[in-house]
Amino acid sequence: MKKYQFNTQFTLKFLFFIFCVMSFLIGASSQTSKNSLKKNKQETNFINKNLSKSSIDSFKTWYLDFDNDGYYINSVFDTLSPGIGWNTTGGIFGDCDDADPFIFHSSFLYVDFDFDGYDAGQTTICYGNNIPTGYIASTFGTDCNDNDSSIHSGLIWYFDFDNDGHFINTQLSCNSPGIGWNLVGGVFGDCDDNNSIIFQNALLFIDVDLDGYDAGQTTICYGNNIPTGYIASTLGTDCNDND
Repeated sequence: MKKYQFNTQFTLKFLFFIFCVMSFLIGASSQTSKNSLKKNKQETNFINKNLSKSSIDSFKTWYLDFDNDGYYINSVFDTLSPGIGWNTTGGIFGDCDDADPFIFHSSFLYVDFDFDGYDAGQTTICYGNNIPTGYIASTFGTDCNDNDSSIHSGLIWYFDFDNDGHFINTQLSCNSPGIGWNLVGGVFGDCDDNNSIIFQNALLFIDVDLDGYDAGQTTICYGNNIPTGYIASTLGTDCNDND
C-alpha cells in the first residue's frame, strides 16, 4: 500500500514538471514568433519603401525628337527609352518635319516668286530659322503675274497707239491689254492717235490769206505748231479770205 502511494506522488510531480517545462517552451516559442513577425514586417516595409522610391526615381520624361534639332513632337513618362529618336533633353514642343533638322516650324506665308512684294496667294510652309526664298510674311497686295517683278495688280496701262506721248485711255491690268498699250503714259488726250505728229486740237480762226482777219472758226487737230491758214486770234472778220 505504501509502495503504490509513493509511485502515485512521484508520477504527479513528474507530470507537473513536464507541464511547467512545456509551458515555458511554448511561451518562449510564442514570443520568438512575435518578434520574428515584427522583424519580418519591418524588413518588408523597408524593402517596399526603398523599392517604391527606387521605382519613382527611375522614371524620366522622354521626348521624341528623331532629327535631334531640339524640337520634339511627343513625350512620355517611363523608366526606359521608348526607342530610337527619344531623349531626355527635350527642347521646344512642335516640329513640322522631324526627319529634317534644318526645318522645324511652320507659318502661313505669302507666295512671291518674283520678289516684287506682291503675292500670288498664301500657303503653309515648314521652314527653319529664315523664311525661304519665294515667300514673304507681309504683302503689298495681289500679284496677277508672279513670274515678272515689273507686273502686278497695281500696273496702270496707257493706250497710245502712235506712241507720241499723248494717250487716250487707261486700264488697270496685270499684263498688257494689247497693241498700243504702254506703261509710260504721258499727257492725256490725242485728237489723232494714228498720227504721231498731231495730237492736240483747238478752236482756231480760219485765215487762208494770212492777213490776220478770219473767215470763221473751226476745230483743228495739230501738233506743236498751229498749221498754216489758221490763227489763234483775229483782227476781225474777213469778207474775202482769198485776198
